[in-house]
Amino acid sequence: MGINVENKVVSYTDKHQFLVDTSTEKNPFVQSIKGTEVISVFRRRKSDSHQGDGNPLIFALKRMRKYQISTETITEFMPNLRFILNRITAHRTYDLIIALPSSHSIASGLARRVGRALPMVPVSLEFFMKCSNGEVAQALRDKKSNGEIRKHHLGDIASLIHTLSVSADESFKLKEVENHLRGYTFPFKINENLNVQGLAVLVVDDLLSSGTSILTAKRLLVASGADNVSGLCLLSSLDGGRPWETVIGEPK
Repeated sequence: MGINVENKVVSYTDKHQFLVDTSTEKNPFVQSIKGTEVISVFRRRKSDSHQGDGNPLIFALKRMRKYQISTETITEFMPNLRFILNRITAHRTYDLIIALPSSHSIASGLARRVGRALPMVPVSLEFFMKCSNGEVAQALRDKKSNGEIRKHHLGDIASLIHTLSVSADESFKLKEVENHLRGYTFPFKINENLNVQGLAVLVVDDLLSSGTSILTAKRLLVASGADNVSGLCLLSSLDGGRPWETVIGEPK
């Protein structure tokens, strides 16, 4: 199995290149983001030779940075993905599945697959929509005026507000914001009029990074009456977490 990097196919199993475990033995992987459970289908792994929050598998799926992945390669790990999703849905129940908005189809595709495993649970692909840069900039100005920005972040926030204001009409891209500033932003807003009162909602994203997207979704959903909100991502963050067996109390 390989990913094409500038026309060079490198073994997908080379951990120093791809740093992601797609096996069924060690997945899913469970992490807690400020008390919110986030389950990842595949676990990313750290390496001294790799810096940063990106991952070649995500880059390839999004066709970024000259990474490419063939349909045949995707097909090879799809059985593992289905197996892991079935393992998750056998131990978790949800009333509604919501995909976070993205210019790529990874989150929506994953949400649909969870929906197939839980055919009685509705899937929404349009509950949220991205905020514009101008909306995020104005929200940051309000936070700054209200004293909600830490003093040592004020300079960076001022610079971010300026950058966003230059392209105010464009859709906000959280990935272009430094991790330490993401918690001040609201990347998206409610778009679809759904009654979530008292529901257990699963929010689906492609990659867990800072957790800002899922926590934003949770704040908006809880404010709308949702009873419980948890997350599901294709890939985990590089932070610590717990193997699935320890969470559900089953031996390996």
